[in-house]
Amino acid sequence: NNNNNNNNNNDKKKKEWIFREVNPYFNVAREVIYIVRILTIPPETAIDNLLDYFREVRHGEKSYRSFLVTLDRIGDEIESRNQASRRAGNAVYSYLHPSNIPSCINI
Repeated sequence: NNNNNNNNNNDKKKKEWIFREVNPYFNVAREVIYIVRILTIPPETAIDNLLDYFREVRHGEKSYRSFLVTLDRIGDEIESRNQASRRAGNAVYSYLHPSNIPSCINI
């Protein structure tokens, strides 16, 4: 019976140690998650959907259309990799997909 008490105490101490050592910054981690979620909200105007803005200004439209071709290739590559990741049960990476990059980044 004394042996069972020792085992229970050891288990309790292990659990306390794990919680204390593995989760010491839970509130900090929660704040980081909030910030990441805010920073990864898809923008209303991304770098791949600005053609409407060239209705008023014609300068640069040809260059932007050329840039869109490159963005399409990048987006297709990211989507292809994400599909493979999903099939493999891995996380997807969508942060640098052209549809998720704001047209203006303030630092």
